[in-house]
Amino acid sequence: IDICNRKEVDMSKLWVWVDYTCIPQRNRTMKFAAINSLPIYASVSTFFVIVTPEAMHADLQKLCNAATYQKRGWCRLEQMCRFMKSGVDNMYIFTDHLKELTEDRDWYSESVRVFDGEFTDPNDKNYLVDILISLWCHVYRNYENG
Repeated sequence: IDICNRKEVDMSKLWVWVDYTCIPQRNRTMKFAAINSLPIYASVSTFFVIVTPEAMHADLQKLCNAATYQKRGWCRLEQMCRFMKSGVDNMYIFTDHLKELTEDRDWYSESVRVFDGEFTDPNDKNYLVDILISLWCHVYRNYENG
């Protein structure tokens, strides 16, 4: 709601994509098909909001917050998709309040190190190669076209 008010966006025209509920976790084929669609969602999103209030993970009994989000490789990938396709404008993080990430160079420096992120299954990194190559091609093409 805060973003809609700040940017004068009609909330009835707002669509929300939530990665946890939009990426199937149990069916590996569907999971990776959804992951391969990340660049599309990122390229058409007007706003990208990372929602990371402090919370206890129900299954693992570990604290989850902005720092743990930023350590995860898949989370770094979704950020990378967003800012390589659409830039860093309109990227936010919500912990206990909404903060714009535009000027947070440290955050972005960590985000681009996707392969250094934590993965439950290290072999999942293999699925990132095609996505990241296509993103770099997009950036290069935009650079070449001025």
